[in-house]
Amino acid sequence: MTATPSDPTIEERRARIQALLLPAPTSLPVRDVSVREDGDGGYVDDGSLISFVADVSGQARQDVLDSCLLAQLGANAVAPREEEVEKWYQKYKEVLGHCGWTISGQGFDTWDSGTASFKVDKIIFEVLAALLTQNELAVATKTLDALTKLGEDDEKVRIFETKSSSSHGGNFQIGVCNQTNDSVAMRLGAFYYSVSQSVTNFLWFEFSSSDAHFWQGKRQATLNDRAYAVVRDQIITKLDVRRGQYIRDLEI
Repeated sequence: MTATPSDPTIEERRARIQALLLPAPTSLPVRDVSVREDGDGGYVDDGSLISFVADVSGQARQDVLDSCLLAQLGANAVAPREEEVEKWYQKYKEVLGHCGWTISGQGFDTWDSGTASFKVDKIIFEVLAALLTQNELAVATKTLDALTKLGEDDEKVRIFETKSSSSHGGNFQIGVCNQTNDSVAMRLGAFYYSVSQSVTNFLWFEFSSSDAHFWQGKRQATLNDRAYAVVRDQIITKLDVRRGQYIRDLEI
């Protein structure tokens, strides 16, 4: 891909990825990170849930999971994701750009449940219904259902919840990808919240509208395969065992 004057060169992108600080690997077990080649797919990817409609290739799925993981970890290294949300998303978007993503949409809007209490799936589905096609929404729903059916103590649930939330706030993403030729498009619902009472297992928690404050944003992103190909191996090396610690396949 030929860089325009406003685009970083391949060498600049590689240098920025190389210089990127990441949190140290944790004690989580390292699992196989191979992805399924066909059919709808859903994955825990650190503090994100990422789904794929059936036409997305196995290589593209792995590229999306790896680049989104790198962006989250790079952002985690510069800002607490639940507390300094604006700074976190600025770094998240910057790292995705180094990987070959172009992203549209910015900012967040407050969300009002309209009820005295609610669970987090209410805001998720309300936002995604306005963002996704019917087929994409069905795949995202299957992914979230597959996660919540596992129960609060399952490893996949614990990865997603502990990486996206603390006792008084959270910052998570729900993305759905499709592919046309070599171009992968992702529609992303971005969510964060703050709450005064202590919250555990936020996927099941009954929030009080008078106590909890939620914000939501909608993003659309495209990954250029040729741009990603020149940094693919570098990203895999940079992530190292973190790929096997933070990415988990969901049975959808």
